Amino acid sequence: MDDIKELLLKRMNQHHLGSEAIASQVCYSINQIAEGRFEAIRYKNGVLTVTVPSSSAASDLQGGMSALKIRLSQRVSPNRIIRIIIKTK
Repeated sequence: MDDIKELLLKRMNQHHLGSEAIASQVCYSINQIAEGRFEAIRYKNGVLTVTVPSSSAASDLQGGMSALKIRLSQRVSPNRIIRIIIKTK
């Protein structure tokens, strides 16, 4: 299975799609963790941008940021997410 993963990653990088594939994987994983509380809309260069429906939801998310970062590091590579930006819809 690792051989297939390495081959796919190599091919995607040849076509300059490696970073887009990683961003897609990160956003997908984050949205599974979110369970509807927030939505990952962008990931680039270690910065994850999420949206929340209201300012109170943003405050709740900000308050639980350390626990969220722990869960995220378990789901994706530990040092992949450097910063999280929270935006309201």
